[in-house]
Amino acid sequence: VRHNNEELAAAWGNLVNRTVPMAHKNFGEVPRPGTLTEADVTLLRTAEAAFDTVGAGAVERERNRELPYEQFDVLKAAGFTRVTLPAEFGGEGATHEEFFELLTELARRDPNTAQALRSHFDYIDRTLHAPDSPQRTQRLQALADGAIHGNATFERSAASVGQLATKLTGDGDGLRLDGVKYYSTGTLYADQISVLADRGGEQVSVIVKTDADGLTRVDD
Repeated sequence: VRHNNEELAAAWGNLVNRTVPMAHKNFGEVPRPGTLTEADVTLLRTAEAAFDTVGAGAVERERNRELPYEQFDVLKAAGFTRVTLPAEFGGEGATHEEFFELLTELARRDPNTAQALRSHFDYIDRTLHAPDSPQRTQRLQALADGAIHGNATFERSAASVGQLATKLTGDGDGLRLDGVKYYSTGTLYADQISVLADRGGEQVSVIVKTDADGLTRVDD
């Protein structure tokens, strides 16, 4: 219990240390919570049943080191993983304010699950802000079809700062990705991941399906 509490305190301290200065920089103060709109309340009511299901047994899962694969299926089936997507891609078009209200409610029930979706929603946001293109549409469609996105960026290699040991090279008519990544929060539950790699001295991001041949995810 002490170990878990210390980790929780460190995580919250890190969150506050990052967000409070950012809020002061951009708004001059930490904004006060606003009043929920009718749309906010509707979104919350829609998600509550799924959040309650995910939250049931969260403490026991933490104690027994049980990973929440089934709980991610519940969130996916309820449409939460698509909530910030536009309506034309099967989402709710939730604003940042609405989304963080929902995320807070999920975190109240199971903080591990909420944390694990960080890369997924960051990827959705970055894709939505990208210029219109066939590639952007393809990526949004994969998310609309239910894909959960993870990341594989950081390494523990002997490479110099700013360099990557993970390489992308030509392999016949295709490409070969070779490397080991760490600190990949949420990737255990993802259907696809962004992998940062070096290709001939240039850093590139490669999207790989997690069931691809040769890809192994390790719960460390």
